[in-house]
Amino acid sequence: MRLTLQTHFNGEWHHAATLELKDDAVGFQGASIVDCDLDSFMVDGMFAMPQHC
Repeated sequence: MRLTLQTHFNGEWHHAATLELKDDAVGFQGASIVDCDLDSFMVDGMFAMPQHC
């Protein structure tokens, strides 16, 4: 199972991270992987400078 986590900023939704559960049968008790691209998030997402700055 893969879940994409998003944040809403500046009137748009932005991908923040992906959570992958390795074994759906055991849910949160099983292994998981969290993946995020901080560089992209910092530039394109929540911490981007407003255009008027």
